Amino acid sequence: VGKGPEYETLAAFGSMLMINDLGTIIKANESCNNLGLDTISCGSLIAFAMEAFEKGILTEEEIGMDLSWGNKESTLKLIEKIAKRDGIGDILAEGVMRASEKIGNDSKKFARHVKGLEMPMHDPRAIFSMGLHYATDAVGSRHSSANQLIAMGLAAMGIPEIGIKRAPKRTKTKKQASATVKVQDLNTVSNSLVVCAFSTAGKAILDQVEIYNAITGSSLSIDDFLTIGERITNLRRAFNMKFGLTAKDDVLPPRMQESMPDGGSAGVVIDLKPMLDEYYQLRSWDPVTGKPLKEKLIS
Repeated sequence: VGKGPEYETLAAFGSMLMINDLGTIIKANESCNNLGLDTISCGSLIAFAMEAFEKGILTEEEIGMDLSWGNKESTLKLIEKIAKRDGIGDILAEGVMRASEKIGNDSKKFARHVKGLEMPMHDPRAIFSMGLHYATDAVGSRHSSANQLIAMGLAAMGIPEIGIKRAPKRTKTKKQASATVKVQDLNTVSNSLVVCAFSTAGKAILDQVEIYNAITGSSLSIDDFLTIGERITNLRRAFNMKFGLTAKDDVLPPRMQESMPDGGSAGVVIDLKPMLDEYYQLRSWDPVTGKPLKEKLIS
């Protein structure tokens, strides 16, 4: 008995680890909550370790347990090890990016992260705009700051309130950049207002503007909101660049360059470059370095 795990947790500790027992997933969720671990990152870490075990890169002696796909007992034990930095958990606790650097043996090829943040369960090969968002977001592959892109990709609907009349086709590069820019700017403002991400769907987008104006006595429009979001996005980008981030970090991991063998996006390979080029142009970022242009920061 425990709290019901949400979608990301079900996928991270369920299908991604080949565990089909709901009780184990509920227990994994409870353990992560009690130990202060993020379920997306933790599930991704264990999946990474399981693949390393499958490929013989990590051995049972090194891990201290059998880490075959679907092993329920080992999964729950490894959560504890990661939290307590015990044994192999000390390496995994650094995240898949640093863990793959320490483990080596081509493990980087299946280390799913962007800018060091483990990838969530919304696959960008199914929704190209999510791939562009993951690659360009200030903190890396974070689905929660672009939930509308997921909704648009799945339901083929637009967001007319912010000028997206029709959703771009989910596995085509055209118009993905403009949609991504607008959704990112909108969510940046919503995050600054500290409102629930689920409240930014439908008419609630305009409700936020009305509520803000009523509380502050302002008369901002939705376009003003997007401008504020754009300024915050550029400031965050400038901050990251100041501390060493470059355009080379606006990438997706190697695993995302492999096509899926079946399903609704079988055979699809995401082409990030044309979307990234258009994104930089729309953002007024240097096409080579990815830095915000001085004129844009001043404006």
